[in-house]
Amino acid sequence: MRLVLVLLAMAAIAWYEGPPLIRNRLWREAVIFAVLWLIALAYSAAVALGWKVPNPMDWIDWVFSPVTPIGGIPS
Repeated sequence: MRLVLVLLAMAAIAWYEGPPLIRNRLWREAVIFAVLWLIALAYSAAVALGWKVPNPMDWIDWVFSPVTPIGGIPS
């Protein structure tokens, strides 16, 4: 049931956001939107199916961990 809701939500997003990009011939934006939409679809479908997926915040922490001591933000 959760997967069906995810698919319906993602279809609604694509239906709402996609046509104006194509109609206005914003090809680069349409490609970027499609790539990000597919990544979001895959991630949310995996979560809806109950698969163990990595938390994106762990990746963000890892990327910015070398510079956080410089900014004075405790890690």
